[in-house]
Amino acid sequence: MTKLKALVIGGSGRVGKALMAELAHRGIQTQGTYLTRPFYGGVRLDICDTEQTNKVITNDLDVVFVTAAETNVDKCEKQGEANTEGFKNVINACALWKTQIVYFSTDFVFKGEGSFHEWDLVSPVSEYGRQKVYAEHMVLSLSNPNHLIIRTSWLFDEGHNFVTWVAKELKAGKTISLPTDQCGNPTYSLDLAKTVVDIWMNGLGGIWHVCGKDNLSRFELGELIKKLIGKGQVIPIEKQKQIAQRPLGLVLATEKLKKIKLGLDSLAHLKRIVDI
Repeated sequence: MTKLKALVIGGSGRVGKALMAELAHRGIQTQGTYLTRPFYGGVRLDICDTEQTNKVITNDLDVVFVTAAETNVDKCEKQGEANTEGFKNVINACALWKTQIVYFSTDFVFKGEGSFHEWDLVSPVSEYGRQKVYAEHMVLSLSNPNHLIIRTSWLFDEGHNFVTWVAKELKAGKTISLPTDQCGNPTYSLDLAKTVVDIWMNGLGGIWHVCGKDNLSRFELGELIKKLIGKGQVIPIEKQKQIAQRPLGLVLATEKLKKIKLGLDSLAHLKRIVDI
């Protein structure tokens, strides 16, 4: 039996690291790439370089996981093609060899104020969201039912992220202000990686919402972390001044995931993460 071979674009990032660990655990031959943060065994790849991309994405790959992205929402307001320019090269290379794509997207493709399923119309309110929608459309335009689009929300792990930042501030006894109108589904990166690999290995395609089962506001998540730490103060605010508009009151619906008996209880990891 031929061993499956995977490429993880963005292997030095939060999702990429988790994916590479999970794929290796399952016996999948995996190569990861990086742009500015080298890691052992990684290959440098600037996806904006067409020639370089064509050298890395070869005909012996079974799947390409695309996790590389500019996730700074405010920065994307000033960079109109931060998440699309290089991705075109990835799309073209995968289309040439008919290689399966697993593309990681975001809940920011929706406008907010409600619960959204995979089949609902996208309606982004920020440039970041618009870029991710455009990238999704590039994947869908290939008309390959095996391609996967994974929408997720509020990733956290042991590294630098919203959860660990809040924990650090509260441990120092500080008072922080967090919005009550920005809502999301906190998602532990290793939970995400395991579930996505499950979906892929079961031969499922299309769009999937893969995120933690609990939906909270930034303030509610901060309060939860404060209870675990027992220090600091969290003050609710209605609106937070930020460059880019955020979707408010947004819930990623995960009924599709539940139908195949998969679910992510990501908040179960919260105490261990904030105790680090």
